[in-house]
Amino acid sequence: MPVPFNLATSLLLGASLPPLLRRSEAFRHSFANWALLALALFMALVFTPATTYLVRYFPHWSTLYAFDPQLFPLVERGVGPLSAALVLSYFGVAAGGYAVSRHAILTNQVVWLALPLATGAGIWAVGLWHWQLQVLTVGEFDAFWQGSGTLLHRHRVGAVALLLHLGALVFLALVRRLAARQGQAMRA
Repeated sequence: MPVPFNLATSLLLGASLPPLLRRSEAFRHSFANWALLALALFMALVFTPATTYLVRYFPHWSTLYAFDPQLFPLVERGVGPLSAALVLSYFGVAAGGYAVSRHAILTNQVVWLALPLATGAGIWAVGLWHWQLQVLTVGEFDAFWQGSGTLLHRHRVGAVALLLHLGALVFLALVRRLAARQGQAMRA
């Protein structure tokens, strides 16, 4: 997905883990626990390669056609450093969402738990409403503005984006299952 949506997904991923882990002893005793390691691995092995591919090969779509390459040639030439900065941002936002949500769970402050979740969901909702055409149309800058881009569901970008977000849901389901299994082992 374009960069704002990837940032929102990173925030939602990080913030979604602590509610799934609230009964985990490891979660309560240490910030750096198995779930945070799992999040870092998911980000490194799944999220980062997919989003880097999208930014590298579809920079105009990834930036929502905001930069005309004729007016801003450095943006297109700087895709490598941009990708590196985004990778760090995705990790940072995911860890930040995790930290805020973990603090909320440990101190029983619902507002702090809702903040990163509502922010991530809000970015998705407002972004889809505001940039609907940019998200659903894949192409080069000129092709998009001339109306000749390819619809997202007919382009491989759509498959990558769909698989990435399905993968994120599977990741959360696996963490939930492992946390439940850990809780059962602790009670036994």
